[in-house]
Amino acid sequence: MGHSVADDVCMLGLPGDYHMPFEDEVGLHPTLEEMQDVVVSSRKRPQFKPHWLKNEVAVLLYMLPHFGYYVFKMLTVVVWY
Repeated sequence: MGHSVADDVCMLGLPGDYHMPFEDEVGLHPTLEEMQDVVVSSRKRPQFKPHWLKNEVAVLLYMLPHFGYYVFKMLTVVVWY
């Protein structure tokens, strides 16, 4: 049969309590300046939950920001030469 979102939810585990990214650092109602300090100045990124890495699509989404730059650079080298 077909693949559904429910299949992904079962594979990833139950979600548990929701917490906003960086809630511990900036609280529930951060200002733009607080978020800029955390994300831009400190270069922090939201943490991936370990059980998410059991899903192939989640792994690709996790790897994209880490390797996307290098893929882009390789493509530009191929296009220019």
